[in-house]
Amino acid sequence: MSSSHLSERSSSTTASDWLVMILMSGTFFSIVIMNYILAPILPQLAAHFAITIEQAGLLVSAYGILFACAALMLGSLGDRFGPKRTICVALTLFGVGTISMGFAPNFPILIAVRALSGLASAVAMPATWALVANTIPYERRGRATGFVMQAGTVALLAGVPLGGLIAEYLGWRAIFEIFGVMAIVIMLIVAIQLPADPPRPQTVEKLKTFEIIRGILAKRPAQITYLISFLQWMAMFGCYTYVGSYLQHDFGLGPAQVGQATLALGIGYAIGGQVGGRMVDTIGPRKVSGIGMLLMGLVTITMPYLPSVALISLWLAFLGFSFYFGYAAQVSTVSEIAAHARSTGMSINYFCTYSGSATGARLGGLAIASFGFLGVGVVSGLAAFFGVLLLLLSKPIKRMDSASR
Repeated sequence: MSSSHLSERSSSTTASDWLVMILMSGTFFSIVIMNYILAPILPQLAAHFAITIEQAGLLVSAYGILFACAALMLGSLGDRFGPKRTICVALTLFGVGTISMGFAPNFPILIAVRALSGLASAVAMPATWALVANTIPYERRGRATGFVMQAGTVALLAGVPLGGLIAEYLGWRAIFEIFGVMAIVIMLIVAIQLPADPPRPQTVEKLKTFEIIRGILAKRPAQITYLISFLQWMAMFGCYTYVGSYLQHDFGLGPAQVGQATLALGIGYAIGGQVGGRMVDTIGPRKVSGIGMLLMGLVTITMPYLPSVALISLWLAFLGFSFYFGYAAQVSTVSEIAAHARSTGMSINYFCTYSGSATGARLGGLAIASFGFLGVGVVSGLAAFFGVLLLLLSKPIKRMDSASR
């Protein structure tokens, strides 16, 4: 058999690849949708509990902070107990926690339950990407990553507008009850359809979590990669968290209309994740990540100056494209930083991404309270541009790209 034929076969997505990609997309969807569905209903939550938009934004920050810390401490469970088993247990707990949010009697309890659900998702998400990396070879992983990330697109295109309608006609509590049940249903499908976890490496079982983390972070390329992930999510969620309140306050849109406006973000996700994933397999993750962050910086810093909802929707499409375009590169890169302990490697990445989202949401809240949405654009834009500068100045990332391809 010729080498070209072998190369063609190695680059083709197999039936087993598709099974993993589809089921991990369902897992990814069930958790990610709760990250995006909050933005359109923040004003409604603020009105119900008689708090400010800035205070309502703490719902995003609290989840992000606890997720980040829990991912760092618990993310290695996927390496120790196997990703499938870990996903099933964590997704069940996440579903129960999300349902409980629908019964919260006051805002502090709502924050507490949301933050605790971050514990479960912090365990499930690293295991999800570890399972993808463990079963799909590196030469096909960029496309697989892009496909799984499209679950975020589905969450925006279908879930967020649906969430806006549910909030408007059934109340915001119904959102958490419906999507919490959905998470448990997806867990059952994953448990039935996925094969059992393979034997775990003995070297991982013998090491303690923080010994593994310390070994990974000792690598200079890993330090740069994780910092880039932090800045990507800071830029994204510093802006996105307050788009809903901006559209309602400055343009007079209702929750359902805000959900419809965010459809553009989902379209950008769909295109950006696919294009970014494929370009990772051709030009390497460093260039893809840099292009994505440059575009995101330009989009976020100019969005506050747009005069119409139509233009803001277009910019949201660009924002979704640039975010998923660049983040596809990050996931592919992180999966190779610690090939012997991918759940732990991904858990460090989630610590950075959710720390970034929490930081962005908090700084965005302070900015919008003092300067309006213009301040939000500055915070997010500067984070993205700093990431671009870091990539341009960091030779270790370039050498890692060359080694991995």
